[in-house]
Amino acid sequence: DTASLSGQEAYDMACARCHDTGLDGAPVTRNPADWENRSHLWQAVLMEHAKDGYLGMPAKGGNINLPDTTVSAAAEYMLEITFPNLPPD
Repeated sequence: DTASLSGQEAYDMACARCHDTGLDGAPVTRNPADWENRSHLWQAVLMEHAKDGYLGMPAKGGNINLPDTTVSAAAEYMLEITFPNLPPD
């Protein structure tokens, strides 16, 4: 059941393929420098991009059946491990 996935589980399933390696120019999770031009985005904008897709990133990491809450949990996990001291939006 994808609705019960943790942020890390959802990230591993839908995001890690590109964001662990920088595939196709994706910013690498855990590498704040890769996010330098993106880190000023509001967290809400990041969540929207994760849900709807943006530029070369497919909506929901290509897993269109993921619930929005699960996608948000994955995006929050990415932010937390990349920017552990980031204040909430």
